[in-house]
Amino acid sequence: MDAKKLSYELEVKAGFSRVFQAVLALSLATNLALAVAYATSEKTIRTVHVPPHIEKTFWVEGKRVSVEYLEGMGIFIAGLLLNTTPSTVEYQLQTALKYMDPRNFAELQRRLTSSAEHVKKEGISSYFTYVRVRVDEKSQRVALTGNQEVWIGGKRVSERRAAYLLAFETLDGRITLTDFRETNENDPFAPLQDTASQ
Repeated sequence: MDAKKLSYELEVKAGFSRVFQAVLALSLATNLALAVAYATSEKTIRTVHVPPHIEKTFWVEGKRVSVEYLEGMGIFIAGLLLNTTPSTVEYQLQTALKYMDPRNFAELQRRLTSSAEHVKKEGISSYFTYVRVRVDEKSQRVALTGNQEVWIGGKRVSERRAAYLLAFETLDGRITLTDFRETNENDPFAPLQDTASQ
């Protein structure tokens, strides 16, 4: 056998082997870089929803939702909780509870159930007409200011200006209510300890 030819064949095979090793090393490095990029990237998907009655589109992205969605949810839930009669309060409470945050559910349910029992026992009808809606997109909170009327037995017993704060959080693409309370009309987003009840 020719030593030159054998040497050449070994060099060619070794060359292919080195090229193959380099390709494998490059592939491994690329896979590692992709794995690191995937592990450290923020895994959010923006979903654009179109409600049945189209007024505005809105979006949900990770743990945030658009101002339009917050505004709509704030008005909807406030309507359920603030526009009540003895005959509708139970149904409206059960509907609102479907939107409560599981972590705060027991406390919100206790507070709202107590209020509903008071409405039924005393025969109270309450109507809240909002005149201003403010949304804090960063903290995912909505403040509604308006006029609240309270009626007992068909007679109006009070009418006053009131403001309510609704705090939301998005869990697994679903918006939930984490807090609902009366707040100060002049500074509706103030922390709870600084808020004077009206």
